[in-house]
Amino acid sequence: THIDGTALVSFCLLNWKIQGRNAPPCAPAVRLLSTRAVKTALSAGNVSTLIEQCLSSVGVVVASFLNDGGILDASGIEELYKLLLETFESSIISTVQMSLSRLLSSLQAIAPMTAKHEAVAAIIFLMCCPLNSHAANSGIFKQALSLLLAIDKNAQKAAIVMMSKLPIDIFAARVLRPIKLALESVIENEYGVQPVMQSAASPERPAMKAPLPNVPADAVILTQALSFVYAANQQNTDSRLPRKEFYVDSISPKKIDFINDYIRWHSSPHASGAVPFSFARHPMVLNNDAKRALVAVESSLKMQQTILTSMAEGQHIPPPPPSKMASGSYLPPPAPPVEHPGFLIFHIRRDSLVQDALYEVGRYRPLDLGKPLRVIFFEEEGIDEGGVRKEFFQLLVEELFSPDYGMFSFNEETRTHWLNANAIESDAEFYLVGVLLGLAIHNGVILDVHFPEVVFKKLLGGKAVFEDLKSVFPELHRSFEQILEYDGPGSVEDVFYATFQVATDFFGEIREHDLLPNGGQIPVTESNRQEYVEKYSDWLMNVSIEFAFSKFRDGFLSLCGGPAVSVFTPEELEIQVCGLPHLDFYALQSSARYDGGFTHDTPVIIWLWRTVLGWDIEKK
Repeated sequence: THIDGTALVSFCLLNWKIQGRNAPPCAPAVRLLSTRAVKTALSAGNVSTLIEQCLSSVGVVVASFLNDGGILDASGIEELYKLLLETFESSIISTVQMSLSRLLSSLQAIAPMTAKHEAVAAIIFLMCCPLNSHAANSGIFKQALSLLLAIDKNAQKAAIVMMSKLPIDIFAARVLRPIKLALESVIENEYGVQPVMQSAASPERPAMKAPLPNVPADAVILTQALSFVYAANQQNTDSRLPRKEFYVDSISPKKIDFINDYIRWHSSPHASGAVPFSFARHPMVLNNDAKRALVAVESSLKMQQTILTSMAEGQHIPPPPPSKMASGSYLPPPAPPVEHPGFLIFHIRRDSLVQDALYEVGRYRPLDLGKPLRVIFFEEEGIDEGGVRKEFFQLLVEELFSPDYGMFSFNEETRTHWLNANAIESDAEFYLVGVLLGLAIHNGVILDVHFPEVVFKKLLGGKAVFEDLKSVFPELHRSFEQILEYDGPGSVEDVFYATFQVATDFFGEIREHDLLPNGGQIPVTESNRQEYVEKYSDWLMNVSIEFAFSKFRDGFLSLCGGPAVSVFTPEELEIQVCGLPHLDFYALQSSARYDGGFTHDTPVIIWLWRTVLGWDIEKK
C-alpha cells in the first residue's frame, strides 16, 4: 500500500543516516506521524491504518521525531498522543496500545545489538505515552523501562542526554511521575501484606501488617529507573526538578524492612557479580523520614553491639581523667554517676553547662554516644521523658553560639552562624558542637542552630568553593562579582588595587596571609582575577578555619560516621539537624491541635493565627 511504501522509504532513510551518509533532500518531508498527517488521516477516517503501519515502526517513529541534533521533538510527540487519545474512541486507543506493544517487540529484538540514538529515541517515545499511568498499559511501560536499563552503557548515556533535553513539564508528567506512581502502586500492593501472628491481635487491636523482607522484581526495576531519570534531571543545567520530586513516600518503615535493606546495602556481591538490591543504594527516592529511619537502623545496630559489649564488661565504665575534654581546673559533678547499659546518661549542673557536657562526652566511648540520651540536672527531681533533654540542647546551643563565647560569628544579612577563625577556645568546644549535632540526629531533636548549607556540605566531606561564598559572606561575594565583571574604564589592577594577600584583624593585631607565594607583590588583573576570587574563597571558608572545623567534624562523625549519613544531601542533612530553614507558620497552623475546650474556630484561636501570620520574621 501507499503507507507501506512510504514506511519503507522512511526506514531506508534511517539506514542511510546510520551509515553516515548525507540524507537526500526529501528526508525532512518524510514525517508520517506529523501533526498534519495524523489530522488528515483522522478527517479521512483511516487513522487506525496509519497507526497500525507507522506507530509500530522504529524507523517511522525515529524519522518523525528525532532531529538531526539528536534531540527528540517532545512537543510533536505530545501533540501526536493528544490527537489520538482525545478522540476518546476505544478502537483508536486499542490500536495505539497494540501498535506500541509491537513497537516494543521490535525494540527488544534490536536494542541488544545497537547503541544508536535511534533505538534510544524510540524507547523514550514509548515512555512518553500518556497511557503509561493506566494499569492496562503498565506492562508495556515496565518492559520499556527494563529495556532502557538493559541496553549498553553508551546507549544509556545517550538516553540520559536525550531525556535531559526534554521540556521540564513533559519530563515530569510523562517520564518521572508514571514511574513514581507505578512504584508506589507496587509497594502498596506487594509490601506490608505479611500478617503479624493472629494471636497478637484482638477485637480492640486488629491484626497489623508487617513489612516484607523481600523486594519485588517490579520494585527493583522501577527504583533503578528512577535513578536513571534522576541522572537525566541532574544533567539538565537549564531547568531541573527539585530532589523532593523524586521522593517515593510509600518507601517508609511501615512498608519497608529497613533493617534488611541496610544489611543488603552492605552485603557482598553475589557469585555472579550482581550487587544485592537496596533502596539505600538509590537515596534520591528516600524522603527525609525514610533517611532518618535508615540512620536509626544503623544507630540501633550499633547500640545493640554497644549494649551487649557493655553488659559483657559490666555496667560501670571507668571515666577517663577530666582533662580529656574539660579544663584542668574543672571539678566533675559531686553526685555519683548513674549508669544504665541501654542509655547515655548526662549529669549536668546549670551553672557549669558547657564544662559538664564536655566532661560527659569525654567519659563515654564514641560508640556509647549513639545510645538514647537521658539528661539529669543536678539536684533536680524528675525523669527525662524528652522535655529535659530538649531543654539541655536548647541551653547548650544558646551558650555555645553566644557572641560572648566567641566561637561563632553571626551574619545579620543571612542570619546564619560561621566558625570564628580567631576563636581562642580549645578544640574541645568545637568537638562538642559536632557531637551536639550528632546527638540531635540520633535523638530526633531539632536544634535552634542556623548554619549556611555549605557547613553541611563540608560535614559530608565536600569543600567550599566560590559559589558557596554567597550564602556565607554575601557582601564579599558581591564585591568579587564586581571584580569579575568589571570592564572599564581603567584596568582591574588600577581600580581595585588588590593583591593575592589577605589581611585580618586578630584582636587588634593585623595579620597577613598570602594566597600565593609572595602574594603581596602579585596584583589582581584581568587575567588572574578568577584565580584570585577562588583562592580567597578557599582561604576564607576552608584554610582559615581548617583546625576548628576539623574538630567540629570529628565530633559529628563520632556519632554519624557510618555509611547512613552518606544518603543525605547537604540540604537534607540541614533539615535533619535544624528543621526547615524557613518558618512555615501556615504549616504550623494546619497541624495544630487544641484542648481545654478550644477548637480551630474559637474566636481567640482565630485572632491568634491572624496576629501571628501577620508578624514579620523577627516576631515569628
